[in-house]
Amino acid sequence: MLASNSRVMVLGVGCLVLLPPRSGALTIHVPADESTIQGAIHAATDGDEVVIAPGRYGETVDFLGKGITVRGTDPSDSVVVAATIVDGGGAGSVFTFDSGEGRASVLAGLTLTGGSGTVIHQGRWGGVSTAGGGVYIEGASPRVEDCVVRDNAVSGGWITTGGMGGGISCSGGGIPLIARTRIERNSSTKHGGGIAADGETRPTVLESAVLDNEATPGGNWAASGGGIFLRGTPSARIIRSEVRGNRAQKDGGGLYAKGADFTLLHAIFAGNTASGDFGGGADVIGGASGDIVNTIFAQNDAPIGAGVQVHDSSVELENCTFVGNVAGIRGGAIFDGDRAEVRATNCVLWYDTPDEIDSFGTQPDVTYSSIRGGWNGQGNVACGPRFVAYKGFELILGVGSTCIDAGDPQIEDGLSDWHPRWPAWYPDAPRSDMGAYGGPRNGDWLP
Repeated sequence: MLASNSRVMVLGVGCLVLLPPRSGALTIHVPADESTIQGAIHAATDGDEVVIAPGRYGETVDFLGKGITVRGTDPSDSVVVAATIVDGGGAGSVFTFDSGEGRASVLAGLTLTGGSGTVIHQGRWGGVSTAGGGVYIEGASPRVEDCVVRDNAVSGGWITTGGMGGGISCSGGGIPLIARTRIERNSSTKHGGGIAADGETRPTVLESAVLDNEATPGGNWAASGGGIFLRGTPSARIIRSEVRGNRAQKDGGGLYAKGADFTLLHAIFAGNTASGDFGGGADVIGGASGDIVNTIFAQNDAPIGAGVQVHDSSVELENCTFVGNVAGIRGGAIFDGDRAEVRATNCVLWYDTPDEIDSFGTQPDVTYSSIRGGWNGQGNVACGPRFVAYKGFELILGVGSTCIDAGDPQIEDGLSDWHPRWPAWYPDAPRSDMGAYGGPRNGDWLP
C-alpha cells in the first residue's frame, strides 16, 4: 500500500516509479507554470497557492472543492488588482464555488468581469435564468477578499424566474465571507444587482463597497434589491461597508430583505433609488428581522420610505443617522408599514422630505432621538444636530450640538473625551450621543 501523500509516475507499460511525498504546500504561477487558472487549480491540492500575474485571462473558473488560495500577485495594491483581470466572456460565472468549499478556499486580489452567471432555472418552453455573474456560491463557505467584481450581468426571460446576483450570488447554505471587495456596475433582471443571498446562507459583507448596481425587470415581474437582496437568510451581516448609488426598478434600492434576519453595523446607505414603491435605502418585508446599528441613510429616494420601509417585519435602529432622504409620497426617513414593529433609539432624523416619519398603522417607538419637527417619545428633541465633517467622516455632530450627551442615559459611548484617541478640542462626556457616531460601538469610526 502506498502512503497517502506519495505520488506515482508511469514511465512505460508495466513500469511504475514511486516519487517521494510532497513536502509542504506548492505555489503554482499563472502563466509561468500553468497557462490557465483552471489548469493551475486542477494541478493544485489542498493548501496550495495559485498566484496569477497581471494580465487578462479569458476563462471561467471552478474551485473544484479545493482548499486553496487563488490570488493576484499583490491583493493589497489596487493598481495590481485592476491589472489582473479574469473575463468570463459571457460564458458563465467567472468563479464558481459549488463543491462544498470552506473558509480555506480563498479568492483574492483579482478583477472579475464579463460573467453571465450559472443556470439555476430552465423554462418549460425554453429560456434560462442565471445567478452569480462574477461569483457563484452554492452550499459553500469561501472567502472572497480584496477583489473587484465589475460589469457582470445575470438574466432570465419572461418564461423563467429571472436573474439573481449580478455580481455575487450565495445560496444553499454556507457562511461565505466577502471582505474588502468592490462590487460595482453589475446587473440582474430580477433580484440583487450587486449581491443576492438566498435560503440558509449566512453571508458576511465586511469593509466592502456595493456601488452603482442595478436590478431591472427582464420579464413580467418586478425587480428588487439594486445593491443587495436577502431572502430567508437566518443571519446576514453587513459591517463597515458602503452601499451607494444602486437602483431597483421596484423596491429596495440599496437593500431588499424578505423573511431574512440581518445586521447592519457601521454601514452607509447613500444615493440609492427604488423607482417602484418602497425603501430607497432599505425595504424590510415578509417577516424579516433587522438590527441596524451606527448606520447612515443619506440621500436615498423612493415613493414611500426613502430611508427605510418596514412591512410585516421588525427593525431595531440604534445610533443611526437619516439625512436628506426624499420620498415622493410619504416617509422621508422611515415608513412604518402594516404589521410592522420599529424601534429607534439614539437616532438623528433631519432634512428628510416630505417628513421624517410616517406610518400606516402603529407608529414606531422612538426615544432619545433628534427628529426635525418633533416626535412624541421619551428623551426626544427637535434641535438641529449641527453636522460637520472631520477627517473624511461626514455627518458628525458639531461642537455644541444639543445631540451630544443627549442619548439614553443608560447607554454610554464606547469612546469619549476621556480616551487618548479622542480629539482634544471636542468635549464629550461618557453619556451616549445621538446619531451614527455615538453609542457603545462608536470607536470603530475613529481614524
